Amino acid sequence: MREETRLFAYGTLLSGTGDRVLDRWIRRHLEDRGPGEVRGWAGRIGPWPALRLDPRGRRVRGRILRIREPERTLARLDDYEEFAPNDPERSLYLRTEVLVRRPGGREARCWIYVAGPAARWIGRGCGGVSVSS
Repeated sequence: MREETRLFAYGTLLSGTGDRVLDRWIRRHLEDRGPGEVRGWAGRIGPWPALRLDPRGRRVRGRILRIREPERTLARLDDYEEFAPNDPERSLYLRTEVLVRRPGGREARCWIYVAGPAARWIGRGCGGVSVSS
């Protein structure tokens, strides 16, 4: 059996993008698989939540989502997140793989969008992103 492709979401992909058509599309293509957390620093890129992964950082809570039609879905999410796979240096967000901790300590390998090189990091703390020590 092939392992499912997953995404760890912590911001607007969970709370809403502000675009009803895109939000409906997201609900059809991403299936909730439960809570998870990563370590890092939550902040903002303009009005959007962002994250920088750091094993010494705080716990950032989000949801593990199964990706339906992974190739097509990731391409559309890359566009929304302003991630250019062929030009990552100019990307607002980067898509990378991370191990997400599930309740009980199990881990799940997931894609995640994190602040990219072209992002103007406003700083730590971000409404809509659940962070704890």
